Amino acid sequence: MDEWKRNLLPILLPLAFLYVITKNPLFVALALALLGFLGWPWIRSKLKITRADGPLRLEDGLAVFPKGAIAVLKVTDVPFDYRDMGGDALRDKVNMFYRSINVENDVTLVMRRTHVDKSEYLKELLHTAQNLRITVEADPSNQQARRKLDIIQKMIDKLNEGEAPFKFEFYVVIHGKSAEEVRSVSSVVRSALSSIGMRLGNATSDEVSRLIGMNLKGGSKPALPSQLPFLAPFSFPKTPRAELRLNGIYLGTEMEHGTPVFWNIDASQNPHLLVLGPTGSGKTEFLLWTSFKLNVVSGLPILAIDVKGDVRRRLRRNGIQHRVISPLVNGLGLLEVKGVPLEVRAQQVEGILANSFRLDKYTSSIIYEAVLHVLRESQADRTSWDHVMDKVMSNDVRYTAYIRKVVDSVKFLEVGGSIVDAIGDGINVVDLSLLKSEELRRLTTFTVLVDLMNKYSSETPDEPRMGVLLDEAWTVLRAEGPDYPLVADIVKRGRGHGLFAMIATQNPEDLGEEADVFLDNVGLMVLLNNGDRKFWSSAARFANLTEEEVDRHLLYMGRGEALVRFLGDPRPMRVSLDVPQRWS
Repeated sequence: MDEWKRNLLPILLPLAFLYVITKNPLFVALALALLGFLGWPWIRSKLKITRADGPLRLEDGLAVFPKGAIAVLKVTDVPFDYRDMGGDALRDKVNMFYRSINVENDVTLVMRRTHVDKSEYLKELLHTAQNLRITVEADPSNQQARRKLDIIQKMIDKLNEGEAPFKFEFYVVIHGKSAEEVRSVSSVVRSALSSIGMRLGNATSDEVSRLIGMNLKGGSKPALPSQLPFLAPFSFPKTPRAELRLNGIYLGTEMEHGTPVFWNIDASQNPHLLVLGPTGSGKTEFLLWTSFKLNVVSGLPILAIDVKGDVRRRLRRNGIQHRVISPLVNGLGLLEVKGVPLEVRAQQVEGILANSFRLDKYTSSIIYEAVLHVLRESQADRTSWDHVMDKVMSNDVRYTAYIRKVVDSVKFLEVGGSIVDAIGDGINVVDLSLLKSEELRRLTTFTVLVDLMNKYSSETPDEPRMGVLLDEAWTVLRAEGPDYPLVADIVKRGRGHGLFAMIATQNPEDLGEEADVFLDNVGLMVLLNNGDRKFWSSAARFANLTEEEVDRHLLYMGRGEALVRFLGDPRPMRVSLDVPQRWS
């Protein structure tokens, strides 16, 4: 009360003085109005007057009144939009949305677009940009600060061009008689909406408070869910989550809005990269340039499996230092046991040979038994493929002639040492161009991958330690069967092996029997220009594409343009890829 008097007296005294001089009753009326307005909270408390809806109890996601309560859910993300679906699918999705909120309680949808002070926001951006410029000038190698500065500068340019910033919020409000009731109904509604892909959380107490002053009761005219598609939260265009595309390795420029797109390998659900596109579309150039940036920025070593010699030639032409490793010099070391039990090594050798030479289960099991016997019984200096063949011949088995052919092929590459032992930091290239047999190329590739898994899985699980680049991957992936899916196992386990795969091939069919494993698990998928409608029909299974989008944009993409999809965010983006002209 004393504070109220101190605030009121400086206003009332001049009014009283003016009334004494002029005798004008207007000053008395003005004084009474101010007295009522400023003193209303005190008067209301003394007379025990409450608001029509009673005193409130607010907490996150909940407001409780004397005669009821509301629960408030806030939509935090919808990883798809109306462009991801055709007409029938969109109608089904809208009806599913409204069926999800069709409960006995009154449910109100609130879409709130709030103003942002443009001058204050611009001032904040300019201040941030200035700090980033200082950081970049002090440390020119700070790529993260440089990328943030570029993004903020684009935002400043947009504001200067006349765009008005705003915030948009979407709420689901559940009315009921008690806090327990609305909490229970809120849980049901949240679960139902989550089942159709929406992500929701409880609104904060401040957000609930802001909604209280709004009239949350519905209008007088009823409507059917199918009549209200514009009120569905997935009617608004979406882009992949910011943490996936605003940091990391620069991929290129988003073609619709001109914003930079990055690949944050650390935030990605899986660290693998898959590039699909026809011959001449730029797969190899993009894969090599991305690998080079990963090596420079993150320091991760890269191992490229070079089938035709293209990788080595391009690196040499562009002055990129690299180490060439030949299986004819360094060998395979298949019978060397490093970091795994003997039984596991024998199984690995069986899988490598089965995939490389496309052996049936009977033949591969014979080789497994022979390899395991030799590893158990022989001394290290006596372990050889001749001992393996002796063990095979000592048993009454079929197909010994074909097994001998397989063993002789393996012996051709057992020249001592191991390719994995020759790998160092930087960019390493395993040159397979001198191996004219597809079986020997697959044998080398699968052996290297398995030995790398053995090495890095035991050292640092769940942390990428090395990138493996497979250009023209169809040469090995088509040979992978469901019994021994070696490359698919790397992709399926994500970070568990310490390896991340960077794969380029022409069509999804090139991925072999385990194609769905690759398509469902790679963290970043890049689809290069392809005029084949069948290609885009296959891509629509895992990238949420409509026929209209294919017809309008994707069939006519140019060289260096691609559709980019991040795992966990099916809304793809059209990107003009960052590949220097000299790499093309």
